[in-house]
Amino acid sequence: MSKAIETRYVGYSATKPARIIARAYPNLRMVRVYDSEMTPEDNHSCAAASLISAYGWGGKWIMGSNVKGDGYYHVKV
Repeated sequence: MSKAIETRYVGYSATKPARIIARAYPNLRMVRVYDSEMTPEDNHSCAAASLISAYGWGGKWIMGSNVKGDGYYHVKV
């Protein structure tokens, strides 16, 4: 069964720092604080890698940007 993760940037608010939210079907979610010393792509890759590691989904993954331009898709190949 193939797996996919969507990562999306969420800017800071009055109570929370900027962050990347990684989501996978059906209801898996992980939040990672945005690291301004990393590139945007690396921030999204790290958020996806955190979810991959948490659920033991090893293997090769590829990343591509979404249509809106506020995130990426990560697909296991």
